[in-house]
Amino acid sequence: MVAFGVNDIREEEVIVAPPKAGEVRLKVICNALCHTDVYTLSGQDPEGLFPSILGHEAGTIVESVGEGVTSVKPGDHVVPGYTPQCKGSECMFCMSPKTNLCPKIRGTQGKGVMPDGTSRFTLKSDGST
Repeated sequence: MVAFGVNDIREEEVIVAPPKAGEVRLKVICNALCHTDVYTLSGQDPEGLFPSILGHEAGTIVESVGEGVTSVKPGDHVVPGYTPQCKGSECMFCMSPKTNLCPKIRGTQGKGVMPDGTSRFTLKSDGST
């Protein structure tokens, strides 16, 4: 489900680019809208951007992995985390159980892009990212 504006939600086919190094591409099998999705859709979320793909609480299967990924493989069933981690050996949070506090993604969090500043998503209907 893609939110295009306040209370404007539509079913859209999204093309997901292959993963880059250190990334995993997931195929969503099922998902749900939670309170943060509803908050974004309402227009009240100061970090909410449109268009926005909703439904981050999902059951997924690993479709493909980028270079260097060894923790999962295609076909694995996984539950995605809301916040990515750098998994770097120099990151005190990624080397602890508190990977959700990794500061390396803070620069792009809430901007609708990956930590490298680019998007992996394209709407099939119009080619926009």
